[in-house]
Amino acid sequence: MKTIAIIGASGYVGSHLVKVLSQTGKVTAINRSPESIYKKIAGVDYIGINQINGQFDIIINTSFSADKEPQQFEQENVAMLKHIQQMSAPHTHIIHLSSLAVFGFGLDIPVQPVALPNRTDYPYVSSKLHMENVLLEQFPNKQLSIVRLGNVWGPANQSWTQPVADALVWGMPVLHATPSFSNLTFIHNITSYIQFIIQSETQQTFHHLAEHNNITWQQVITELSDHFQYIPQPIETVPFYPKSLAEEVNHAIMLGPVKMLRALKSGRFTASGFPSFLLKALVSVKSIVAQNTTNNPLPPYETDPVFHWVLSASKPFTNCLLEGWTPPYNWEQTSKQTLNWLDEAGY
Repeated sequence: MKTIAIIGASGYVGSHLVKVLSQTGKVTAINRSPESIYKKIAGVDYIGINQINGQFDIIINTSFSADKEPQQFEQENVAMLKHIQQMSAPHTHIIHLSSLAVFGFGLDIPVQPVALPNRTDYPYVSSKLHMENVLLEQFPNKQLSIVRLGNVWGPANQSWTQPVADALVWGMPVLHATPSFSNLTFIHNITSYIQFIIQSETQQTFHHLAEHNNITWQQVITELSDHFQYIPQPIETVPFYPKSLAEEVNHAIMLGPVKMLRALKSGRFTASGFPSFLLKALVSVKSIVAQNTTNNPLPPYETDPVFHWVLSASKPFTNCLLEGWTPPYNWEQTSKQTLNWLDEAGY
């Protein structure tokens, strides 16, 4: 029986992997603290990241630093790398779960199953990319598999399922006029594919998984709105997706002082590229300007631009998978399970 360590076992994907893989191997669930797990599975060992003692046949890493400061997320990712090195032996197979976002939320970087250089981007993107590269630098291709997941979907999912449903409930803009690719991957298909990688004798470094990539957001949102009898609100403007720092700054300047400061604080390049002290100063100025502005007051709520970028995706996330794997759940089954959970959750 193979020994399997799952780092980030309390997360959405990690918790599902613990449940599925505990049926076929000896699983150790690793989190920042074992107390973060409130519902434990019999036969699974739960330990904190600093309690690691021993090596494993398989290490599945779902973790990366969520810090917005480049220096900080780089330090935290390197610290995680050291934990993985401590847990691994020469025969250990390391499976790292990454994201399609390494190609940009708008997929403006050509989608290819290759290593990408580190770059300034939205902090989430830059940190995900950095985590891939520290692993690639330390482990040979025959030992490392990087699985770049599409937009994760399924019951209780807080990254896309709940936000889209919430937007419908609260009447937020959610439906783009132009057909756009959802690039979705269903949670139970994810666990099935990870099992397939573990059991396969074929080694492949880069995997791209978005089996429902050609299902449009328009179809997804129509199915949800028809089921719950909500009227989807249109996204009336084309979301601005900057391709460079200069483009982003020029666009922000044209928005006026209040919106400019907001755009710089949460921009693709400026959020992580500007010094934190400058951003804090901009936030202070923004609040002063907002208090003294009568003609252009701040709206009470504004949708995260990333949400609209993804809902407006003009490109599919091309799959790159091991031969022989078939998704056990088609879209009809995926949709049925998700709608059933949303019913139970009170939507």
